[in-house]
Amino acid sequence: MSVTCTQVFTQVLNGVVAFVLIRTLTKQDYAWFTIATGMAAVLNALNDGGVATAVTSIGGGIWQDRSRLSSLMSAALATLNRMVFLAAVVVVPLLTWLLWEKGASWLTISMVCVLVAGPQWIATRTITLSTANRLHSRIRELQVVEMTGAVTRSLLTLLPAALGFVNIYTALGAVAVSVWVQGWLVRKQVMPLLDLPGEAGQMLDYQGRVRSVMRSMYPNVVFNCVQTQLATGLLAVFGSTAQVADLGALNRLSFFGNFIGAPIGHIIGPAFARCQDLQRLRRLFVGVLLGYLALLATFVGGIWWQAPRVLSLFGPKYAHLEHELFLIAVALSVGFVSLIFWSLNFSRGWVRWVWVNIPLTLATQVISAFLLETGTVAGAASLMIATSCANLLLGVVVAVRELSR
Repeated sequence: MSVTCTQVFTQVLNGVVAFVLIRTLTKQDYAWFTIATGMAAVLNALNDGGVATAVTSIGGGIWQDRSRLSSLMSAALATLNRMVFLAAVVVVPLLTWLLWEKGASWLTISMVCVLVAGPQWIATRTITLSTANRLHSRIRELQVVEMTGAVTRSLLTLLPAALGFVNIYTALGAVAVSVWVQGWLVRKQVMPLLDLPGEAGQMLDYQGRVRSVMRSMYPNVVFNCVQTQLATGLLAVFGSTAQVADLGALNRLSFFGNFIGAPIGHIIGPAFARCQDLQRLRRLFVGVLLGYLALLATFVGGIWWQAPRVLSLFGPKYAHLEHELFLIAVALSVGFVSLIFWSLNFSRGWVRWVWVNIPLTLATQVISAFLLETGTVAGAASLMIATSCANLLLGVVVAVRELSR
């Protein structure tokens, strides 16, 4: 119950912030904001590269051993530090080009790059450290971090908006400060659980195991980074600034997925990682899947039934997007089902066949390119659906294969 209440509070705040920005930012600023937040997500994923997944899957068997968990965390953080520079070298030039393509000044490009790249090392490190809280099922601590971040960002966004002084700098600055606050808080929570840096011999052993998981995952992580931002990227290159803003605004429906998805990371994933009984594991998997399918069906049906009312939240600039709104709702729902499968697969370290996702998705997208107008918002949403279906198919195959063994 406490998890649900926290998520209601946190996601309501995040939803309010999202819709305030949609309604108050100009379409040009919101297009730049969409590109910037998309590249921030890519940078975060490349920084991590599977480190947090490795800590969860390996830590599921040793979380009660303080010495071993400390060595594992030290190994993970050492590996993470090596990834940060490489990821920034790749992402920052791409972000610069996309912003320039959409008419941003060099001052705006410089400021946005600093506000995107700067906080992401802290964000990724925070995610890795948070796995200690998750493995120990410290739900209260996780809730405090989420609420603190949401409140910080809300205050730093809504106050400038109320004063009529909201732009891309204030929007991204609010995100940066909230990331820093969360990072400081998680470190304060987790340090009493660990004896960093841990025993040297164990650390070397765990570094090898962490890298082994990363080698299995990293090609797919890179590929998924491209795929998750492909629709926005195509519009940024081939579409107009207004279309980028339209897609970015509609994608804010993802706050519903964030709301219902929190138990996967906080409760279900760690429980799945710790479970050693095969029959109980199967029941847990099926129960989680059926419950989320019912929620998502209700979500899509509600969007289809009340599309004009939903669009009224976005403001008059986006009132013409009823068809596109429904397609985005379907795309987000299919993507969320895929996320369920892969989150539970990764929590068990079932990553051996994850590389198959690359050729499977590429084949899907080549076929889609001949059938869809990917330079429009509707075409971009349809591409998202096709990509998520391919990813979901592989997730189902991996889960069924492992659960039947």
